[in-house]
Amino acid sequence: MHPRTLRPGENGVIMIHPPLVSRVLLVLLACVTLLSGCAVTRSLFRDRAAEERAAALLQVQLSVMRFADEYTAWITERVGMFQQSTDDPVERLAAQSWLVSQATSAFTIAAGPNPELNTIDMLVFATLSRMVIEDRWVGELYGPRAEGLLAAHKALESRAWSFAPQLLSEAQIVELRTGIEAWHRQNPVVRAVPFIHFEDFAFATGATPTGSTSSGSIFSLLGIDPLSNLDPAVRELAQTRQLAERAVYYGQRAPKLISMEAQRLAFELAVTPESAVLLENVDRVGGAAQAAKHPRRGPAAPVRRGAVRCDRTTDRNPGRAPGPVAGAGRRAALDARGRRHDVRLGSRDRRCPGRAAGTL
Repeated sequence: MHPRTLRPGENGVIMIHPPLVSRVLLVLLACVTLLSGCAVTRSLFRDRAAEERAAALLQVQLSVMRFADEYTAWITERVGMFQQSTDDPVERLAAQSWLVSQATSAFTIAAGPNPELNTIDMLVFATLSRMVIEDRWVGELYGPRAEGLLAAHKALESRAWSFAPQLLSEAQIVELRTGIEAWHRQNPVVRAVPFIHFEDFAFATGATPTGSTSSGSIFSLLGIDPLSNLDPAVRELAQTRQLAERAVYYGQRAPKLISMEAQRLAFELAVTPESAVLLENVDRVGGAAQAAKHPRRGPAAPVRRGAVRCDRTTDRNPGRAPGPVAGAGRRAALDARGRRHDVRLGSRDRRCPGRAAGTL
């Protein structure tokens, strides 16, 4: 009996050919390589786009900071010229208060957390400030004397709107201008415009991002984080860098704001009634001290030797004229007394101008 030879596949045994295994492995390796290459490529392009976006936002923030410094310098110069043109402490106080509010608002806007909204806030701030100067200062209070300040505000407003095309479309720019003018017509007496931001302005006009605002409207920018689409690592790095920039920026400008506030306090003290009375009393004390240091001396009245003081001779004998005194001892005593009081005789005679001094 000859042994039986098993064929491939009999008794549950599967025979795998080496060429088939090689092909499967090659296909799997090719798929893995393609998938990893796509992921790496996508990650590289995404990181590069995120970095470009973060760099663009940083440039916008730095531009707004530079404009805030320029804005404050112009207003400071024009306010100083206005204060030098007047002697009224009330007008000087009003000008200094305007300068403090303008500088504070400009630095606060520039140090905001959202560079894009900071730019829009600066547009609203510059436009409304120019409207207040034009309507209130030039139109009602100071007239031509405030023309220099108005010219500075107009130039700064034009400079601020030059940043708009970098962030907004033409339709959004028109919408923003129209909204500002409409708000000004509805609130013509509001003077604290430096503290009105774009978000407050949007809610005041009824245009909120939760309402029927289209995606192309300028108000759709509210509540949007410009770094939301970035890679988490890049986003954290960009936020940390922006925070450091804002902290350093505002810390460097804080002493300037403190100095402006100190000057405003000095002008405010000058216009209070208590300070006016105090300054008047100080002037009086100074004048009295000066007069005591340099008294005015008139010509001394001639005094005859041996004259007696009016309060001891004439006052005691108002009914009769002084006569000669008998006795040499009495005359000698009177002569000695007269010599002791020679220094005061001029003032005594001025106190008794109607009384005549007799001889002893």
